[in-house]
Parts: sequence; structure tokens; C-alpha cells
Amino acid sequence: MSMINLSSFIFVLLCIASATARPTVDYVSTSSPTPSPGPSSDISHLIQECASKLSISCGDAIFHYVFGAAIGETITKECCSQLIHMGRPCHGFLTVATLERLNDSAEREERILTKNNQVWELCVSDGQIN
Repeated sequence: MSMINLSSFIFVLLCIASATARPTVDYVSTSSPTPSPGPSSDISHLIQECASKLSISCGDAIFHYVFGAAIGETITKECCSQLIHMGRPCHGFLTVATLERLNDSAEREERILTKNNQVWELCVSDGQIN
């Protein structure tokens, strides 16, 4: 997969969300209450609301860590702080919403979900990822 910047990523998700209706989304974390979007307009709103809590540079760093190779990736204290402020439900929602659109192999999806949880746990425990 080629890396795209967060603003392009969000734009694509919004376009797709406005064209499809999905009553629910299965989220990554079951330890936190999760948003339960209704029609596609609710999904678009949820994507915007979640993504608005991250700066573009932090969104890009987290996106590349979760969906890329993450070799040598760094996530700063500021980006970890933004991620934690965004909340685990939003973090999981954005990851799962992206996975639904990528149509990747089950093995790759498993790796991405593992990295999704890993970035969250590292940010919570260490406050940054070096």
C-alpha cells in the first residue's frame, strides 16, 4: 500500500462513508465504550470528529506506524498526548474504518490491528514511541 497523508485519507473515508450506509462498526477495543454510528452521515460525522482531535502531522505519524512498516517510526509525546485525548474508541474506529476500505488479507489485517493496539499501549505507558 502506498502511504497517503492524513488529509487525503480522511477525504477518501468521508467520500466512501457518504456513499455507503453501515449501521454499526466492530471496534478494536472492547475495554472502552465505543461510538455506535448509524447511517453514513453519522459515520462521516464520527470520522470528522475523531480525526479533528489529531494534528495532520500526528495523524500522519500514527497512520504510518499502524499501516506502514513502523521501522524507525517515532511518535512524539505531543502525538501520543493527542492520541490519548482522542480516545481509544476513536483510534479503533479510524483503524477499522480504514481496514474495511482496504480489502487486505486477513494476515495483514491482523498485523494492523496488533499495531493499532501496540501504538495505544506504548503511548499510554511511555508517552512516546522512539
